[in-house]
Amino acid sequence: MKISVIIPVYNGEKYILEALDSVFNQTYPAYEIIVVDDGSTDSTADLLKFYADKIHYVYQQNSGVSSARNTGIKLASGDYIAFLDHDDLFMLNKLEDSLKLFNQDPMLDYIVSMWKCKFETSESDDYFNHAKDFHQGILLGAHLFRRQVFATVGLFNEELHFAEDSDFLLRCVNAGLKCINSNDVVLYYRRHATNSTKSPNFQSDNRKCTLQFLRDSILARRAAK
Repeated sequence: MKISVIIPVYNGEKYILEALDSVFNQTYPAYEIIVVDDGSTDSTADLLKFYADKIHYVYQQNSGVSSARNTGIKLASGDYIAFLDHDDLFMLNKLEDSLKLFNQDPMLDYIVSMWKCKFETSESDDYFNHAKDFHQGILLGAHLFRRQVFATVGLFNEELHFAEDSDFLLRCVNAGLKCINSNDVVLYYRRHATNSTKSPNFQSDNRKCTLQFLRDSILARRAAK
């Protein structure tokens, strides 16, 4: 079974090569890497030229991370789809451990595994204040999806600039897709000064997304009665 790893990147010269290495070093060999460059203005494109034989590189005008992920999904040829942000890292067994769970349950649609923060400095913050703890939640890099999930619930909402992952996962829940939570730790989530979660809008937009989803779900259920 082939896994498509989609990496959206924007001005990722500092981290992108380390992210790629974390995929190249996977214990599961049947994968393709699709890097969607969302209009980088730094040296990202020049760095990736050296990997032309190992990755599928696509450049597009800056349109946001949802658009970049959607471009990758449309190009993907794998049976399963994984996402990796350009500043995060897969653990060595990420793909292998995740795929084992699908092999155990043919009805499974997607899984969510554990992840760990990788702080760039000694700084902590209010949102992730336990640097040594493991987490489980929204981060797409800790998920693995069957390809047909995107045919069922659609692609990422390109109108959202925050909480697009929350929106997508809530649609998966609303569609009744089968998911399991795994205790495998599969991802390092890097914390640094330019993380979107450091934006003052992040938590507010996440709450708005969740409330809008709940409101839409209630209205849809009422209309179906």
